[in-house]
Amino acid sequence: MRREIAFYILLLALMAISCKKEDLTPSYIEITKEDLQNSMDMGDFNFVQNTTYTAEELAAIARQNFTHVGLLVNGKNLGVYTLPAKIPILSTDSTQLYIMPCVKMDGISTTVRNYDVMVSPCITTIFLKKGEIYSFKDNPIRFKFQKGVQIPLLELFNNSTVFSPDTIVSPISLKVEMIDGQNVGVITINETQKPFELIGPEMTVPAQEKNLFFEMDYKCDRDVYIGIDLYYNGLWNARSLIGLRPTNTWNKIYVNLTKIVGNGAQGNATIKARMRLAGNSMDAEQAKFCFDNMKVIYIK
Repeated sequence: MRREIAFYILLLALMAISCKKEDLTPSYIEITKEDLQNSMDMGDFNFVQNTTYTAEELAAIARQNFTHVGLLVNGKNLGVYTLPAKIPILSTDSTQLYIMPCVKMDGISTTVRNYDVMVSPCITTIFLKKGEIYSFKDNPIRFKFQKGVQIPLLELFNNSTVFSPDTIVSPISLKVEMIDGQNVGVITINETQKPFELIGPEMTVPAQEKNLFFEMDYKCDRDVYIGIDLYYNGLWNARSLIGLRPTNTWNKIYVNLTKIVGNGAQGNATIKARMRLAGNSMDAEQAKFCFDNMKVIYIK
């Protein structure tokens, strides 16, 4: 009888243990757009890349618009999050994070991709407590460009511009003006002037298995169109890339050039190219197009 009682007591104890719920209270990390706004560490950029960019040029290269982050926690991939994000983490105490900056490629919210082809992830170890929120106010997120960055086009519109009008389409030139406290490239057109079309300087870019992007800050009263000219068979061949909707605030666009340049290169390792910008006042009496911080970037 005593053995039976002992058996049932043991069985009840095991059942109680098995029925005890696991504590799944998460910790949280909070990442905002402000955390990534000035997150590029350019301190040793010139040394690492063997370049001689000025402080102003380095600041322009560093200016990004990271709208999402990819996150690994203790080596486990948790996915990609839109900023701002409050992310539940089933981890406590010392926790290693890999934070990867992401951008909306071609301006499409469903085409978010890691920018880690250009920028190394931020690797940091933090201390988490269940139910508490960890923020990065006292532990800034910092990224660095990968070694081997090449920037064949960097246009800051300081005092002049390397873009010229395509006179076959229109004689309208881009001017440098002070807008919102900084020098930017400006096109102003009216009903009688109608379209403009600008061509950038000639550059040589890779065409095989390279990540090649065009980046630009802009605001415009009417649609603006981005294209690229590729030189092959002895001729410049124009290719349309993307159209941008009007915006009365500054926006940034990332355009993936990789595929269209690779297709145009016809098997060659490199190809000559130049960027193209176009716009029209449509039915408006006047339309203004503002551009800043243009660059073409890739990793060699």
